[in-house]
Amino acid sequence: MSDDEPEASWITLASEVVYKAPPWIRVRRERIRTGSGVQIDDFYRIEASDFVLVYALDEDGRAILLRQWRQGPQRFAFSFPGGHVESGESPEEAGLRELQEETGYKADGLEFLGRFSMHSNFHIGWGHFYRALGAVVKVAERGSQDFERATVSLLDSAALDRALSDGCLITVHDALCARLGVRRR
Repeated sequence: MSDDEPEASWITLASEVVYKAPPWIRVRRERIRTGSGVQIDDFYRIEASDFVLVYALDEDGRAILLRQWRQGPQRFAFSFPGGHVESGESPEEAGLRELQEETGYKADGLEFLGRFSMHSNFHIGWGHFYRALGAVVKVAERGSQDFERATVSLLDSAALDRALSDGCLITVHDALCARLGVRRR
Protein backbone atom coordinates (compact mmCIF):
# COMPACT_ATOMS: atom_id res chain seq x y z
CA MET A 1 0.00 0.00 0.00
CA SER A 2 1.34 3.45 -0.91
CA ASP A 3 1.11 6.45 1.43
CA ASP A 4 -1.70 8.01 -0.61
CA GLU A 5 -4.01 4.95 -0.45
CA PRO A 6 -6.52 4.68 2.40
CA GLU A 7 -5.79 2.05 5.00
CA ALA A 8 -8.09 -0.88 5.68
CA SER A 9 -11.25 -0.66 7.79
CA TRP A 10 -10.97 -0.50 11.55
CA ILE A 11 -12.03 -3.56 13.51
CA THR A 12 -13.86 -3.49 16.85
CA LEU A 13 -12.28 -6.12 19.09
CA ALA A 14 -14.44 -5.46 22.17
CA SER A 15 -17.19 -3.04 23.12
CA GLU A 16 -18.95 -2.23 26.39
CA VAL A 17 -21.52 0.39 27.39
CA VAL A 18 -19.96 2.57 30.10
CA TYR A 19 -22.75 5.15 30.39
CA LYS A 20 -26.36 5.34 29.32
CA ALA A 21 -29.17 7.85 29.73
CA PRO A 22 -32.08 6.53 27.64
CA PRO A 23 -33.35 7.62 25.22
CA TRP A 24 -30.80 10.38 24.70
CA ILE A 25 -27.31 8.97 24.86
CA ARG A 26 -25.14 5.93 25.36
CA VAL A 27 -21.34 5.88 25.54
CA ARG A 28 -19.32 2.81 24.56
CA ARG A 29 -15.69 2.09 25.36
CA GLU A 30 -14.22 0.02 22.57
CA ARG A 31 -10.97 -1.76 21.95
CA ILE A 32 -10.22 -1.31 18.25
CA ARG A 33 -7.52 -2.11 15.73
CA THR A 34 -6.94 0.52 13.08
CA GLY A 35 -6.46 -0.32 9.44
CA SER A 36 -2.71 0.10 9.90
CA GLY A 37 -2.71 -2.41 12.78
CA VAL A 38 -2.45 -0.05 15.75
CA GLN A 39 -4.56 -1.22 18.71
CA ILE A 40 -6.40 1.41 20.77
CA ASP A 41 -7.72 0.07 24.09
CA ASP A 42 -9.87 3.04 25.13
CA PHE A 43 -11.68 4.38 22.08
CA TYR A 44 -15.02 6.02 22.91
CA ARG A 45 -18.09 6.03 20.70
CA ILE A 46 -21.09 8.22 21.55
CA GLU A 47 -24.46 6.90 20.45
CA ALA A 48 -27.12 9.61 20.45
CA SER A 49 -30.65 9.44 19.15
CA ASP A 50 -31.14 10.15 15.46
CA PHE A 51 -32.60 13.59 14.83
CA VAL A 52 -34.24 15.49 12.01
CA LEU A 53 -34.10 19.14 10.89
CA VAL A 54 -36.47 20.82 8.46
CA TYR A 55 -35.72 23.78 6.22
CA ALA A 56 -39.13 25.34 5.59
CA LEU A 57 -40.26 28.59 3.99
CA ASP A 58 -43.53 30.34 4.81
CA GLU A 59 -45.91 31.63 2.13
CA ASP A 60 -43.79 34.80 1.81
CA GLY A 61 -40.54 32.87 1.22
CA ARG A 62 -39.10 33.44 4.70
CA ALA A 63 -37.21 30.65 6.48
CA ILE A 64 -39.02 29.35 9.58
CA LEU A 65 -36.64 29.08 12.52
CA LEU A 66 -36.77 28.99 16.30
CA ARG A 67 -34.84 31.30 18.59
CA GLN A 68 -34.11 29.57 21.86
CA TRP A 69 -31.56 28.91 24.57
CA ARG A 70 -28.94 26.28 23.67
CA GLN A 71 -27.42 24.77 26.79
CA GLY A 72 -24.28 23.31 25.16
CA PRO A 73 -22.81 26.63 23.95
CA GLN A 74 -24.64 28.57 26.73
CA ARG A 75 -26.40 31.16 24.58
CA PHE A 76 -29.51 32.00 22.58
CA ALA A 77 -29.42 31.02 18.93
CA PHE A 78 -31.53 30.32 15.88
CA SER A 79 -32.24 26.72 14.99
CA PHE A 80 -34.34 24.94 12.43
CA PRO A 81 -37.43 23.03 13.55
CA GLY A 82 -36.62 19.44 14.36
CA GLY A 83 -35.96 16.94 17.05
CA HIS A 84 -35.43 13.30 17.86
CA VAL A 85 -36.81 10.53 15.71
CA GLU A 86 -39.12 8.54 18.00
CA SER A 87 -39.10 4.75 18.12
CA GLY A 88 -41.16 3.30 15.25
CA GLU A 89 -41.19 6.63 13.39
CA SER A 90 -39.44 7.36 10.09
CA PRO A 91 -37.23 10.47 9.90
CA GLU A 92 -39.70 11.98 7.40
CA GLU A 93 -42.63 11.42 9.79
CA ALA A 94 -40.55 12.96 12.59
CA GLY A 95 -39.78 15.99 10.40
CA LEU A 96 -43.45 16.66 9.62
CA ARG A 97 -44.42 16.16 13.27
CA GLU A 98 -41.63 18.35 14.64
CA LEU A 99 -42.30 21.17 12.15
CA GLN A 100 -45.92 21.37 13.26
CA GLU A 101 -45.28 20.85 16.99
CA GLU A 102 -42.49 23.40 17.22
CA THR A 103 -43.78 26.09 14.87
CA GLY A 104 -47.48 25.52 14.17
CA TYR A 105 -46.69 25.25 10.43
CA LYS A 106 -47.69 22.27 8.32
CA ALA A 107 -46.05 21.12 5.07
CA ASP A 108 -47.47 19.00 2.24
CA GLY A 109 -44.39 16.80 2.31
CA LEU A 110 -40.63 16.77 2.66
CA GLU A 111 -37.72 16.52 0.23
CA PHE A 112 -34.73 14.53 1.54
CA LEU A 113 -31.54 16.62 1.57
CA GLY A 114 -29.14 14.17 3.21
CA ARG A 115 -28.17 12.03 6.20
CA PHE A 116 -24.96 12.87 8.07
CA SER A 117 -23.05 11.54 11.06
CA MET A 118 -22.41 14.31 13.54
CA HIS A 119 -18.79 13.25 14.16
CA SER A 120 -16.62 11.05 11.97
CA ASN A 121 -15.00 9.11 14.83
CA PHE A 122 -17.28 9.45 17.85
CA HIS A 123 -20.43 9.25 15.68
CA ILE A 124 -22.91 11.07 17.97
CA GLY A 125 -25.95 9.96 15.97
CA TRP A 126 -27.35 10.57 12.50
CA GLY A 127 -28.87 13.86 11.42
CA HIS A 128 -31.58 13.63 8.74
CA PHE A 129 -32.11 16.84 6.77
CA TYR A 130 -35.24 17.78 4.82
CA ARG A 131 -36.76 20.69 2.93
CA ALA A 132 -40.50 21.27 3.28
CA LEU A 133 -42.50 20.92 0.05
CA GLY A 134 -45.69 22.49 -1.21
CA ALA A 135 -47.65 25.04 0.72
CA VAL A 136 -46.17 25.53 4.18
CA VAL A 137 -48.98 27.18 6.10
CA LYS A 138 -49.59 28.06 9.70
CA VAL A 139 -52.33 25.78 11.02
CA ALA A 140 -51.96 26.28 14.77
CA GLU A 141 -50.02 28.12 17.40
CA ARG A 142 -46.71 26.63 18.40
CA GLY A 143 -47.30 23.51 20.52
CA SER A 144 -46.23 23.42 24.14
CA GLN A 145 -42.84 21.87 24.80
CA ASP A 146 -41.99 20.02 27.99
CA PHE A 147 -38.94 22.01 29.07
CA GLU A 148 -38.08 24.57 26.45
CA ARG A 149 -39.40 27.92 25.31
CA ALA A 150 -38.74 29.16 21.82
CA THR A 151 -39.87 31.99 19.61
CA VAL A 152 -40.78 31.30 16.00
CA SER A 153 -38.71 33.61 13.78
CA LEU A 154 -39.26 34.24 10.07
CA LEU A 155 -36.06 35.25 8.25
CA ASP A 156 -35.81 36.41 4.65
CA SER A 157 -32.77 35.17 2.71
CA ALA A 158 -30.63 38.20 3.62
CA ALA A 159 -31.44 37.84 7.33
CA LEU A 160 -30.71 34.09 7.17
CA ASP A 161 -27.32 34.83 5.57
CA ARG A 162 -26.59 37.40 8.30
CA ALA A 163 -27.61 34.94 11.03
CA LEU A 164 -25.18 32.43 9.59
CA SER A 165 -22.26 34.86 9.14
CA ASP A 166 -22.88 36.64 12.48
CA GLY A 167 -22.80 33.40 14.47
CA CYS A 168 -26.51 33.33 15.35
CA LEU A 169 -26.82 29.86 13.76
CA ILE A 170 -24.25 28.29 16.08
CA THR A 171 -24.46 24.56 15.53
CA VAL A 172 -22.91 22.76 12.59
CA HIS A 173 -26.16 20.93 11.90
CA ASP A 174 -28.18 24.17 11.71
CA ALA A 175 -25.58 25.76 9.42
CA LEU A 176 -25.65 22.66 7.23
CA CYS A 177 -29.46 22.72 7.12
CA ALA A 178 -29.36 26.38 6.02
CA ARG A 179 -26.92 25.69 3.22
CA LEU A 180 -28.66 22.52 2.02
CA GLY A 181 -32.05 24.24 2.05
CA VAL A 182 -30.87 27.39 0.28
CA ARG A 183 -29.14 25.29 -2.37
CA ARG A 184 -32.49 23.69 -3.26
CA ARG A 185 -34.55 26.91 -3.30
